Amino acid sequence: MTPEAPLRPTRRGRRWRSVLAVVVLAAVVLPVFALLVWAAVAGIPIDLGSQRPALARLLSEQAGRPVSLDGVLQLRVGLRPMLRVTDARIAQPAGFGTGD
Repeated sequence: MTPEAPLRPTRRGRRWRSVLAVVVLAAVVLPVFALLVWAAVAGIPIDLGSQRPALARLLSEQAGRPVSLDGVLQLRVGLRPMLRVTDARIAQPAGFGTGD
């Protein structure tokens, strides 16, 4: 009895596996890529409210005057980054009155 040669995949079988691999890869990669593009175009809002004391302290040090941040602090990351700050107060320098 002669030993049978192991079955090797035919060209058609190899091509089918290649096509299947490309389809599976595309099904995974394309949605992730589309999500990243959407996030870049639409922007991802990040609430900076928890960083309020640190930001106020940093701005006070840089300005040399008391700074208070009482409103919204939001950073939007995307193709057009945006920082939104409301109700920010910077004290008047000495000699310019007592108002903000």
